[in-house]
Amino acid sequence: RRYPDLVVHRVLKELIKGKGKVGPKKKAAWTAKFPEVAAHASERERAAEKAERDLTKYFQVKWAEGQVGKSFEGVVSGVTNFGLFVAIENGVEGLLPLSALEDDYYEFVAEGLELVGRSTGKRWRLGDAIKVRIERATPALRQIDLAIEEVEMSTSEKKTQRKKAEAERPQARKKSAKSARVLVGPPQEKQRNDRPPRLTAQKVYFGEWTGEGEAAEAAPEKKRRRRKK
Repeated sequence: RRYPDLVVHRVLKELIKGKGKVGPKKKAAWTAKFPEVAAHASERERAAEKAERDLTKYFQVKWAEGQVGKSFEGVVSGVTNFGLFVAIENGVEGLLPLSALEDDYYEFVAEGLELVGRSTGKRWRLGDAIKVRIERATPALRQIDLAIEEVEMSTSEKKTQRKKAEAERPQARKKSAKSARVLVGPPQEKQRNDRPPRLTAQKVYFGEWTGEGEAAEAAPEKKRRRRKK
C-alpha cells in the first residue's frame, strides 16, 4: 500500500538532482512504466482494504457469538431490498431481514433508500433508531442475524405526527372561539309604558300625591258654605 508513495519520492528525488529538469530518456522510461505501476498499486490497495474489512468483520462476529440473546440499541445504517443493516452502540453491524419485520409487508424504494409498509405506510430510513436482539452469529460467513426487540418511533413518523398536531391547532382554536360567542338578536325598541316613572321634588320629599283625599274633604265644606248663605 505504500509503494505509490515510494514512487512519488523517487520522482521528487530525480527532480531535485536535475534542478527541476528531467532527461528525455528518464522521462520516456517513466511514461512507459508508470501506467502499469499505477494499475498494480491500485489493485493491491483494494485487496489490502478488503482483507482488513474481512478481518474486522470476523472479530465482530466472534464477539457477537458470545452475545446471542442480548438486546442493544442501534441505528439503521443501510437499507436494501432484503432487509435493514443495523449498527449497534459499539459499531458492530448486523442484518435485520425483511422476514423479521412482521408488522407489515415492506417494499423497497430505491429512490429514497427506504422500506415502506404497504398497509400502514410506515417507513424505515437511514438514521432511524431501533432496538434489536442478536439472534445468530456465524463467523465462517461473517454474518450477524438480528431481530426486533423494541421499535422506537421513526423520524418520518415523528414528522407526520408533528404535521397533524400543527394542522389540528387552528381547528381547535376556531371551535373554542365559536363556543365562546354569544348570539345576540336585533335590538328591541322599548315601549313608552316600560319607562320608569318620572320623579319630582314633591314625590321625593312628600310622597306621591294623588289629590283624591283632599278633593273629597274639600267638597262638603263648599256645600256647607252654600247652605249658610
